[in-house]
Amino acid sequence: MSANDLSLDPGSVDVVTMIEVLEHLSDPPGALREARRVLRPDGRLFITTPARRWPLEQHGVLIGGRRRPSVALPFLTWLPPLHRRHSDAAVFGPRSLRRLAEASGFRLGAVTFMLPPLDSLPEGHRVHAVLDRLDPLLSPWFGQTIVARLDPL
Repeated sequence: MSANDLSLDPGSVDVVTMIEVLEHLSDPPGALREARRVLRPDGRLFITTPARRWPLEQHGVLIGGRRRPSVALPFLTWLPPLHRRHSDAAVFGPRSLRRLAEASGFRLGAVTFMLPPLDSLPEGHRVHAVLDRLDPLLSPWFGQTIVARLDPL
């Protein structure tokens, strides 16, 4: 289904999830309004989306009409005008997500961040142990992904 046209009855679901979806939509406010339409009054919307503070664009960068690795333009996500020009996916911070939520009939109920999972490293690798200890300090500033709960107004 299209995120902007869900074939569900109004107030018919308890939970809507948008896992790594919001950044790809041409009309994020419309998609959130549609999620609000199908949610019960006490329903919840859960979102994960790329975080603006993460220094690398997670979808690669567009240079000369070609997609390049994100390391070609590090810190691009920190420069919104350049990011819009060189990326075809959005990034969000807590403030921009809060504004989007409120404009779409939601209240930002909870926000947290995740560091990269480093799945390429074997389980028990010492880097995992170090990052587990640093996660509470680093993730609010350099989290790769925002995890948010939106509550209907």
